Amino acid sequence: MIDESFTVSQSSSEKNAIQLSLYHSAHLGIPKFCDKLPEVSEKSKNDCQKHISGHTLLIRESAPDYYERLTDILAANKSVLMYVSPNFDIYGRFGDLELKDELKAINLRFGANTSEDLIGTNAVALSVKQSASVWTIGRQNYAQALHPYAFYAFTVKGKYNRYVHILLVTRKENLSPATVCLFRLIEATETVYSSGVLTADHWAKEGLIRTEYGSVRTENILIILGSSGQVTYVNDIFYQLFSTNYNNVINYPLPDVVPELGYVIDSIYGKGIIPSPQVVTFSAIGATEYHVTCTYADGHSADKGFVITAQRMLSVAKSHVSAESGAKYTFDSLVGVSDNFCALKQFAERVAATNCTVLIRGESGTGKELFAHSIHNASNRWDKPFVSINCAAIPRDLIGSELFGYVGGAFTGASRTGAKGKFEQADGGTLFLDEIAEMPLDMQSVLLRVLEEGEITRIGGSKSIPVNVRLIAATNQNLEDYIHSGKFRLDLFYRLNIISLNTIPLREHKADIDALADSFISKFSKRHNKPCDGISAEARSILHAYDWPGNTRELRNVIERGIITMSGRFIETHDLPPELMRNGTVRSMRAQEDTYSDALISDQESSRKKAVAQLMREYDGNKAKVARSLGIARSTLYRILKERE
Repeated sequence: MIDESFTVSQSSSEKNAIQLSLYHSAHLGIPKFCDKLPEVSEKSKNDCQKHISGHTLLIRESAPDYYERLTDILAANKSVLMYVSPNFDIYGRFGDLELKDELKAINLRFGANTSEDLIGTNAVALSVKQSASVWTIGRQNYAQALHPYAFYAFTVKGKYNRYVHILLVTRKENLSPATVCLFRLIEATETVYSSGVLTADHWAKEGLIRTEYGSVRTENILIILGSSGQVTYVNDIFYQLFSTNYNNVINYPLPDVVPELGYVIDSIYGKGIIPSPQVVTFSAIGATEYHVTCTYADGHSADKGFVITAQRMLSVAKSHVSAESGAKYTFDSLVGVSDNFCALKQFAERVAATNCTVLIRGESGTGKELFAHSIHNASNRWDKPFVSINCAAIPRDLIGSELFGYVGGAFTGASRTGAKGKFEQADGGTLFLDEIAEMPLDMQSVLLRVLEEGEITRIGGSKSIPVNVRLIAATNQNLEDYIHSGKFRLDLFYRLNIISLNTIPLREHKADIDALADSFISKFSKRHNKPCDGISAEARSILHAYDWPGNTRELRNVIERGIITMSGRFIETHDLPPELMRNGTVRSMRAQEDTYSDALISDQESSRKKAVAQLMREYDGNKAKVARSLGIARSTLYRILKERE
C-alpha cells in the first residue's frame, strides 16, 4: 500500500537551488508545457554510442552478478537506473521494462541530453552544480513531461579523473520510505563498485602502480583494455600526442584506435599469450620510438583486461634491451620450433608479465640464464637493473657481503665507505641467483628473511634498507635431494618455488637441432669471418643421432668448432668432434635413417631427384637456395641435376 502522505526530506539549500534553477530555466525561455522532451536524433544516438564510458563498461564486466541483481531489484521496485555521461547524454538504462518504455515515449531515452540549458531544471544538472546527490520530485522538474516522476541523481568519481552521473527514476506515486532507502543504498553500492574500490578499476590502479606510469611519469602513454580488447581508458598524454578525444577512443577496438598496436590483439587472442616488448613508431606522432609493454591488469589473468604502456625511447637500445640493465637476451633470442619448447617459451612469457619469484630448473646447458634474461626484458622492470651472481663461484666467506653489501670497516680489507651488495644494485629490477643450490645454509636463512621482509642489512651494520627486487633463481641440481640431505632449506624452497620453469634437455626437443644449428652458423660465420652455406646431410644426420649430454651449449660449441675447421663452405662429418662418432653415432644414425628424408639418404635413385625437382621449381632454379634447403653441398646438387638429364 502506498503512503500518500510520505514526503522526501530535502535540505533548505537543495530547495533553494531548485527554485533558482526553475527561475533560470524560465528566463532562458526553455519550452515548459510539452508532453515530450526534445526529439533524439539518429546522430545523437550514434554519438552517444561512441561515447559510452569505458570506465562503466569496465566495472560492469568486473561485477556481473551485482548488476544482474541490481536490475532485478529495480524491476521489482518499478524503478530505472540511467547512466549519464559528463556531457549529460544518457547512454545506459536498466530496470523496470514498463517504466523504461514509458520514459522512452517522452524521449527520456538512450541518446537524450539532460543538460539544464536544454530541458531545464532536473536532478542530474542540479547534482553536478551542487556536487551532491539531489532529489527532484514532480513539479520540481521544469519540463511538464517530467512532472509525473521522482528523480534521484548523484555523481560517482572513478579513478584517473573518470566519472559518471547516475539517475534513478520512479513514478511519483511509487515513492515510499522503502524506495528512498533503496535509492540511497544503490548510491552507496554504485560508489563502491564504480569508484573501483573492489572491482576492475582497482586492478587497473594496481597496474598503474606496477608499471609506474601514474601522474609522475606523464611523458609515457598508458592504455587500459577491457577483457574483450576494447579501449577503456587512456591517459591525458595519449590525447595530447594523438590529437584526439574520448569520442574517438573509448570503447573502440585497440587496432581501430592505434593500428600499430594491432599485434597486441593478435598475440592475446590469436596466440593466447602476452606479447613481448616491442619498439613501435606511431604514425600519428612522428618518428619518435616507444618501448611498448603489455601486462594483465590484475597481474595474472585476462579477466580484468590489460594495461599497455609506451615509454618514449631515450637511451634505450633498439634491441628492446636497456643498455644499463645488464640483461642481453630477449625471448626472440630463444630459438626453437618444437611443440614442447614453444609451450615452455609461452609459459615463460606469461610469467614475465608478473612480479613473482621464478625458480628455473634444468640440466646444464639448457638455457636457464637466457630464460632469466628474457623474463627480465619482457617485464615492466626491463629498464631497471638486471644483476646476476653465481652462488657457486663466490667463496663462502664473501657471499654475504656480495649479496647484502657491507658498511665501512666491517672487516679487514673492507672499504672505508662500504659498498652496496647485489640486492641494492638490483633495486627496482631483477636479481638472478644462479646455482642457488650451492648457497651456504647460513646465507639461505638470511635470503629467506630478505624475501619475506623486503629489507636487507649490510654486513657490519644495523640499519634496515628496503629493496624492491624480483628474484629469479636457477639450479641444475635436484633440490629435493639437497633438502633430504640437509643441504637446502625446505622453507626457502617453498619461497622460491612459486613459479617453477623447467628447461628441456636437447635430447627431448631434437626437432630444434636444425634451427639451433642454423642460428649458430649465422653467428659464428660472422664472428670468424668464414662464410658457411650450411651442414652436409651426413653431418646433420650425426647431429640428430647424438644424445647431447651437454645440451644446447654443447651443440653451440660443436658448430663453432665446425666453422673454424671446415675447409669448404659446408660443415662436413670430418669437421665434427670425434666423440660424436665414438658414442655409437654411426649405428644410431643407420637405425634412424628412415626418419630422415629419403631424398637425402636412403634413395639416391628416385626420391632425392623428386625432392630436388620440387625445390628447383619453388626457388625458380636458384641452386644456392636449393642446396641450402636440402643441407647438401652445391657440388652434390650439380651431380643430382646431371643425373636427372
